Amino acid sequence: MTKPEKLAEEGRFLEAAKAYHEKALRERDVHKWRRFLNFAGRFYESAGEFSLSAKCFLESGDVNRALESAVKSGNPKVLSNALTETRHKEEETINLLLKSALQLAEQKEFVKARAFAKEALDIKRLQLTEAMISMIDGVLEGKSEKVASSVKATRFLGENDSLAREINFVANKFLASIPKTGNETKPPTRCPECGAPLPPKMKGKFIECEYCGFTVRLD
Repeated sequence: MTKPEKLAEEGRFLEAAKAYHEKALRERDVHKWRRFLNFAGRFYESAGEFSLSAKCFLESGDVNRALESAVKSGNPKVLSNALTETRHKEEETINLLLKSALQLAEQKEFVKARAFAKEALDIKRLQLTEAMISMIDGVLEGKSEKVASSVKATRFLGENDSLAREINFVANKFLASIPKTGNETKPPTRCPECGAPLPPKMKGKFIECEYCGFTVRLD
């Protein structure tokens, strides 16, 4: 597709988006109003107008789609609004799950209660968030141990979590990129993969971790 053709197509998407947006403004039926706003958001998105698509998705109640558009927009204010709405929705969901867990616990349905509470915990993604922050801080501060901690955490979480596997992959790349400091002839004492102590004996230019099998190259 040539540039003029692309611009023409984006123009058609923009016109469609405006038409649905105007329909939504005139519509009194709640279900139709939300549907028109969602259509407008999709067309604004296709036209590359991510700030407008985020606004439409937020008004329609589709906070996840709004957040995606807000990130693409690169507009801090739009992103802040989307994050605020996402947090509100998340809090409502967590409160509902915890109240259900409490009711089940009072009925001595402890297995079901724990399952509901675990769902609330999973929404927060505390472990994954901590691993992400540890990786970022480690890169910013040049501390390989923090990045290694992220690698270790996401390696176990990644067994059932695709996002954890993605973070693990990136953390491993960052770990390899952090320059060495101090005495470079001194071999590492801990495994960068799992953090376990490394054996004092070396096999040529490599040290193999006895816990996870990770091989450390000695440069």
